[in-house]
Amino acid sequence: MENPRLIYRVILKILALGAFLLLLWVMTRSLFVGSSQSEPENSKQQVQLITVDISTMRKGEIKKARWQGVEVAVLYRKAFIAQQVQSATQPMQAINKSASRSFKANYFVYINKGDSGNCPLFYSDDTFKDICSGTLFDSAGRKINDQKNPINLKIPPHYFVEEKLVIGKWANTP
Repeated sequence: MENPRLIYRVILKILALGAFLLLLWVMTRSLFVGSSQSEPENSKQQVQLITVDISTMRKGEIKKARWQGVEVAVLYRKAFIAQQVQSATQPMQAINKSASRSFKANYFVYINKGDSGNCPLFYSDDTFKDICSGTLFDSAGRKINDQKNPINLKIPPHYFVEEKLVIGKWANTP
């Protein structure tokens, strides 16, 4: 009767020693895993650029594209509205060029979701409408008639190169 107990004790000690060695091996391997392995994924997401040809667009037309899993759209504004936007934002041009986007008064680039965050926008009569919430935005992306909750449309980083729109970070930004 003593032999089976002795065998079970030996097996239990061997299993405990194996588990301890496995735990020690996992812990030592985790010491040598650096953060450099996760950086390439992050840098790929940050430098993703897409180019949209805007040379053939007509006034009032919207072109859509996908950028980082989000639908982005560009509106070619009508002449009168583009002049109003140009005069209202002239002092801001220098700030925008140094920040995350460049500026052309004839074009408005935006992420095609309203304040609900789920539904695309519907454009008609120089206004955008969030289909889910019914919120209205003007052609500059500002919320219309809601001073309490002034959430504007989200604008992706972008810049213009001749007759093309490049959506993504500037080449010279970190």
